[in-house]
Amino acid sequence: MNNSTGNMSGMVQIDRPGVLARWLRSQTRSIFLLTLMLPSSLFIACNPISESMSISAETLESPVVLELFTSQGCSSCPPADRLLSRLQSEGHVHGREVIVLSHHVDYWNRLGWKDPYSSAQASERQEYYAKNLNSRRLYTPQMVIDGRYETVGHNEPGIRDLIHTSGADSRGSAISPEIQIQWLESSRVKVSVYLDRSLNQESLLVFLVQDGVQNSVPSGENANRTLAHDGVVRLMLHPSRGEINQEKDKPVFTDTITLPEPAPGYRLVALVQSHKGSIPGADQLELQKPN
Repeated sequence: MNNSTGNMSGMVQIDRPGVLARWLRSQTRSIFLLTLMLPSSLFIACNPISESMSISAETLESPVVLELFTSQGCSSCPPADRLLSRLQSEGHVHGREVIVLSHHVDYWNRLGWKDPYSSAQASERQEYYAKNLNSRRLYTPQMVIDGRYETVGHNEPGIRDLIHTSGADSRGSAISPEIQIQWLESSRVKVSVYLDRSLNQESLLVFLVQDGVQNSVPSGENANRTLAHDGVVRLMLHPSRGEINQEKDKPVFTDTITLPEPAPGYRLVALVQSHKGSIPGADQLELQKPN
């Protein structure tokens, strides 16, 4: 993800593919009509955009949110962890920007190794999906796609198919959150989330996640292995209705967070989630300190 940073009234403004895509969605018709009017030779000569950056209707869809429920105490989870990292590194799947979250559940901790990234909150979120997706059991690794579908976390063909299916299901219902930040201190940042329309029955969730996490596991099912993770959830904020601001052109939510440790790889993720669990809108932003 290539970011450029600048200051405006004390706010760090960051240009990102997600923001560009939202603007391009509003310009798609004009771009398409202009392309039809241009001679093909002129279009080829003047087109500086590579194949991977080409503008198409598919690349203008809303991001796909992949939530992996995993544990360092589960021997079946490392392949799913690696797949999640690989999907993130691809950037886009079926034209959709990829946003990954890795929830480390705590119910494996009693079996020989306490996952340092585990939390009861992660297990509760998996229970929430079990209820909404009519899943009969909790298991790891489990991948939830856009809050709509679930499958085994290392089922790569199935996950890719569900990303495409979910994208078709969600067309026309997207809500576009936008994250803005202001650094207050070296480890404290003010987070503001804006929306392009007001919430109805949806909820807003904000996650602080960390990429590039790696540690050795001395015991349990993954004993004597070094495990690596991306998108590890370090903090989850779920503002109540009373904390959501509905004033036009104002951030719907603002809070100040403290980074757990002075390490690189932090990212913010904002999700809009319906009462049935589906995710009609999402945004992500790397926490890069200004020079």
